Amino acid sequence: MVMTHLGMDGGAPRTALQGVGIGTAIVRGRACLASSPEEALDLIAPDDSLVVVSTTPAFNLVLSLVGGVVTVEGGPMSHAAVIARELGITAIIGARGALTDIVHGSEIELDPVSGMITLL
Repeated sequence: MVMTHLGMDGGAPRTALQGVGIGTAIVRGRACLASSPEEALDLIAPDDSLVVVSTTPAFNLVLSLVGGVVTVEGGPMSHAAVIARELGITAIIGARGALTDIVHGSEIELDPVSGMITLL
């Protein structure tokens, strides 16, 4: 059951805008695509959802400012997932199409229960 919930059971592959959901609250906001913590700090506004390949401790300040986070890489124990749980941020981790399917500035919805990202 746990392996299925985490998408690690070898079952049906996830869609490009689906990953491991962290949290319980659905979040809607502007997508902020960034390639570095410095770029994210320049672009981010309160309640934006940060969309990145992955995070490192260098993103900790940025993550404390966002409403949600989406990563292309990672799993339930990745840096982004752990920090999202610690800060109470909604996150979708491992959404492989996030950087190609989401446009900077577009409105998105993150549903951590289903692990889905919806373009609004």
